[in-house]
Amino acid sequence: MITTDAEGRIASLNAVAEALTGWTQREAEGQPLDAVFHIINEQTRQPVENPAVQALEHGVIVGLANHTVLIAKDGRELPIDDSAAPIRDDEGRLAGCVLVFRDISARRKAENSVRRSERELADLFENASVGLHWVDANGIILRVNQAELDLLGYTREEYVGRHISEFHVHANVIEDILRRLTAGETLHAYPAWLRCKDGLTKQVLINSNVLWEDGKFIHTRCFTHDVTDLRRAEEELRDSRERLQMAQEAARVGAFDWNIERGVNIWTPELEAMYGLAPGAFARTQTAWEELVHPEDRPRALAGVEQTLRTGDAVEEEWRVIWPDRSVHWIVGRFRAIKSPAGTPLRLIGVNIDVTEHELAEEATRQSDERYRSLVSIITDVPWTTDAAGSFSQPQPAWEAYTGQTPEQYRGYGWAEALHPDDRERIKELWAAALHSRTLYQSEGRLWHAPTQQWRQFVAKAAPLLNADGTLREWVGTCTDVEEPKRSEIALRESEEQF
Repeated sequence: MITTDAEGRIASLNAVAEALTGWTQREAEGQPLDAVFHIINEQTRQPVENPAVQALEHGVIVGLANHTVLIAKDGRELPIDDSAAPIRDDEGRLAGCVLVFRDISARRKAENSVRRSERELADLFENASVGLHWVDANGIILRVNQAELDLLGYTREEYVGRHISEFHVHANVIEDILRRLTAGETLHAYPAWLRCKDGLTKQVLINSNVLWEDGKFIHTRCFTHDVTDLRRAEEELRDSRERLQMAQEAARVGAFDWNIERGVNIWTPELEAMYGLAPGAFARTQTAWEELVHPEDRPRALAGVEQTLRTGDAVEEEWRVIWPDRSVHWIVGRFRAIKSPAGTPLRLIGVNIDVTEHELAEEATRQSDERYRSLVSIITDVPWTTDAAGSFSQPQPAWEAYTGQTPEQYRGYGWAEALHPDDRERIKELWAAALHSRTLYQSEGRLWHAPTQQWRQFVAKAAPLLNADGTLREWVGTCTDVEEPKRSEIALRESEEQF
């Protein structure tokens, strides 16, 4: 508090005024009020008319304008509010004025804090990444944030002021939500479907409760989480797993996951079936698997496991398993160890593929090939066909078995490479002449015999086959092995010469 005389000179300061202005009573006494009580507008930084002056001039109580700052003697700036009142003597004459003011820094700080908090809350509401809205006790939407508008595609004018049920696909769902909220419940992850402006729907989870004041329903506080993509992904994952299961069943593929730390080996039902076990019958231990592997193959299978546990590399091994009915089946295993950063094996994951049918088919093929090659080794005729140009264009199994040439080797005119080098050009000339004249072909020479790894004498004959219009379709021929008759003939001739 400061008092002045009628001319506006300071008469006294109390201790609070001394602390705020930085002037002592001794320094300030007799000084013009403006020299001690220096005030400006906080925003414009311009001097503010002193209320004490107005009180002295007009003889009335005057309040201080808003946003007034007191500049202390040491330059400190303090936000203040104050008022000035005239002082009159016993006869009512103006004797001076009294100026009452206080530091409102703490109040200003609190007010600023409240305003900042309100701005932050408003910003949080409006710019939150999740949808937010308020509805009153009647279900009317009071407020909505941009995230929810973007989610559903409406403008604020199209959304606020409408009943919330207009945007729910299922009326019974929003009725249940409002009933529970009105009863004081808090909802967590309540599933619902919302209607978008474009006609599509969004699947959401709602978290909500009510703001109550003195027992009165003020508004809800509803968070809307869009889970449309998540639910779609979950559905696709379920479909994918179903497709994978069907594919595993069709392809006879089973998977396993051996948790080494826990000692638990989990198998899919498809894998159990490959080992002749009913679903859930596997004992889920590594030892149980080892006992199912054929004793002769067990060391090789375990060596593959040890290899991946040591290196972490993917490994493929093949082994046989013995079913409970004692039948033998073939398995191909592909697996890999998963290690900790320190290199300790944690898990072994992989798949098994039932290749029993493949192994049986391969064995049948091997036996068939052996029978065929055995048969070829004793037959003397090798049938063959060519196209109209005299080239081998179709598979020639008899030729392949007799000469050992592969289809790639005998294709086209590659068959000539199976002829003895000394006979090759002569036979090719005879063949070219027959092609040109389209007459019967006959030649003799030596042909490589793969089963005995020697050149053997042969006689080749071929005839052209014509189409109905007289054009040449193909050649059909044989190579007859005459090695034994030739040898007999030579032996007989030599014998006759001796006699």
